[in-house]
Amino acid sequence: KMLANLVRARVAGWPLRHFSTVSSGLFTESCKIAVIGSGPAGMYTAETLSKELPNCQIDVIEKLPVPFGLVKFGVAPDHPEVKVVSEKFGDLLKSHPRIRFVPNVALGRANPSLNPHEHISQPNLSRIPVSELHKYYDAAVICCGADGERELGVIGEQNLEGVYSARQFVGWYNGHPHFQWPILTQVHKTHIPQPLPSSPFSLTPETRSAAIIGNGNVALDVARILMVGSSASCEKLLSNTEISPESLKWMQQATHLDHLHLIGRRGPAQ
Repeated sequence: KMLANLVRARVAGWPLRHFSTVSSGLFTESCKIAVIGSGPAGMYTAETLSKELPNCQIDVIEKLPVPFGLVKFGVAPDHPEVKVVSEKFGDLLKSHPRIRFVPNVALGRANPSLNPHEHISQPNLSRIPVSELHKYYDAAVICCGADGERELGVIGEQNLEGVYSARQFVGWYNGHPHFQWPILTQVHKTHIPQPLPSSPFSLTPETRSAAIIGNGNVALDVARILMVGSSASCEKLLSNTEISPESLKWMQQATHLDHLHLIGRRGPAQ
C-alpha cells in the first residue's frame, strides 16, 4: 500500500511527505511505471502495483536476456522448492495485459571494474541513464541488487590463482551468462584476460582441499555443491536440476575434494 501511494504521489506531482495520506480510491489517472529488475523484489513490486494502480502500464526492465534474477541465478540448483516461485512470476509476465517484460536493458553507465566481460556475454545490451527515465515513465521503482562483490581487502584477493568470489562461482554453476567463460572463448574466439582463466576454476582432479570464507547461506550452498560434485552420486543428485550442463560435466571430471574448510567469524550457534 505504501509503495503504491508513493507512486501515486509521484505521478500526481504531490509532495512526497504527503504520500501516505493519498487514497487509492481517488487515483484514476493512467500512467507508465518502470520497475528496474525482474528478480523477486521486482516481480512482487510489479504484481502489487498492477493491483493497486489498475490504470497503469508497467514495464519490468531487466539487464539480462531472461527474467527472475536471484531466483534463477542465485538459488542453488538443488533447491527446486525455492525456485518454484518463478512459475508464478512467469504466469504474471505471460498473462497480465498491463505488465511487459523488457530484457537486455541496463540502468546507468557500464562499470568495467565490476563486469569486465559484459560486452562479450551480452553484445546487444542497451543502457539508459537514470536521468532519462522520466522522459518515458511517470515513476520508476529500482529493484535491482548489488552488481559486484564485496571485497575483504586482504592481500592476494584479486590476483592469486585459485581465489574466486561466490558471485562468480554461483553464477557459473547456475548458468549466468556473464560467468560462462569456456563458452565465451569458444563462441566468440575472444581472449579473456586474467585474472579470469579460460577454464572456469583452477580445481583439478589432484586438488584435495578447498576453503570457503564465510558460513552463511551462500557459503553453505557453495560447500554443498562442491561436496556433491566430489561424490560418486554427483550426476544422480544434480542432473535433474537447473545446474548448467557445462558445470555438471566439469564437476564430475575435476572435483575430487577430500576436505572442505568453512572459515567464519562466528560459530554455527551464533
